[in-house]
Amino acid sequence: MEQTVTRTVPGTARPAGSAVAEDRGAPHLAVVCVTYAVAALVFNVAPSYVSTLIDGYHLNETQAGLVATVDMLAMAVTGFVAGPFLARVGRRRLLGAGAASFLLGNALSVWGTGLTTLLATRLVAGVGAGLILVFANTMAATTRNPTRSYGLATMTATVVGALLLFTVPALISSFGHQALFVTMLALGVLVALLVPRERAQRLTVQAQATPADRLSDGMLRLLSGAAMAMMVVQSAYYSFAQQAAEHAGLTSAAAGTALSVGYGFGILTSALAAWLDARWGRWKPVALSMALQAASSIAVLTGTDTTVVTVALVAQSGALFFGIPYLLSLNAEADTSGRFSNIGVGLFFFSLAVGPFAGGLLLDDYGYVGIAVAVAVGTLAGLAALAPVTRALAARSATPTPTS
Repeated sequence: MEQTVTRTVPGTARPAGSAVAEDRGAPHLAVVCVTYAVAALVFNVAPSYVSTLIDGYHLNETQAGLVATVDMLAMAVTGFVAGPFLARVGRRRLLGAGAASFLLGNALSVWGTGLTTLLATRLVAGVGAGLILVFANTMAATTRNPTRSYGLATMTATVVGALLLFTVPALISSFGHQALFVTMLALGVLVALLVPRERAQRLTVQAQATPADRLSDGMLRLLSGAAMAMMVVQSAYYSFAQQAAEHAGLTSAAAGTALSVGYGFGILTSALAAWLDARWGRWKPVALSMALQAASSIAVLTGTDTTVVTVALVAQSGALFFGIPYLLSLNAEADTSGRFSNIGVGLFFFSLAVGPFAGGLLLDDYGYVGIAVAVAVGTLAGLAALAPVTRALAARSATPTPTS
């Protein structure tokens, strides 16, 4: 029986007859949001995470950055290397394996006492987060409207991050630095509760690739390179944002509050991205958000006025979380067969994983100014690489769609 593969304008809703579109409704979207929020947990609480490692475990900046990098790197490598294969296994099996590894790693981290132990336990937790990420990303990328799905998932992750940035310092003050990993363990239990509800069927229905489904390999490499350039430097900044704010004169409580408010702002901007979808095209929202977040990051890293730094902390989160849904959805739009999605998102989180260690090295050698220079260079390079990709997507959208 002949199959019809209908391509639509990327960034807009896919038709019901699409081979990759699955409209599973609100329950499906809720599962995407919850699992994505847990998978992205370490990045979203990076300031508290790094501060806990430094203050609670007495690690230096480079060691704390290394632990955070190993955690996120395990997640990213799992998504990048195994994603294309795992996306074809049973949904229940994949989510169950991810939840089990995530729970085990965080449970062992509660009793961690040193750098070596933490590196091992966070590796286990990171692999679990990577399996959960493959599950969440594949389900989001195969919905009718990936930008909306990623926007709502990012908004949910931002809500969770804001709550944790606000509550974790108080929990640590009352119960000790292990409270961070206990909180992660509790969120892992929430994912585990979703496992019995998942179907045993495969996650995706892969369509046969055609030239109309996929940008060229060169454009896919440019897209990956652009996202990596911007996210490495942004993660380097974000991991030490709280320390930079304190260096500028804010108290630890004031810096944490500003980061939480910034996450609240990010909730609104990620919701805005989900609502706007492709109304502003592809290039404008990404360029605007990445330029604003870079300027705000540099203001935090080099500022001395506490009011300016506080405003910049809030603005940076809002700008970044507006742009992230667009960057993630570009992976799905660049290859509508769904094959590139997990590779692209795996590289995205790989970049976030490298950031804490890179930031620690820059901070040790050049101070906060070194990270500020890296943010400026990485953002400009990323936007330059992304421009031809968005032009190619616009040109493809204008091409008449063949059917077979």
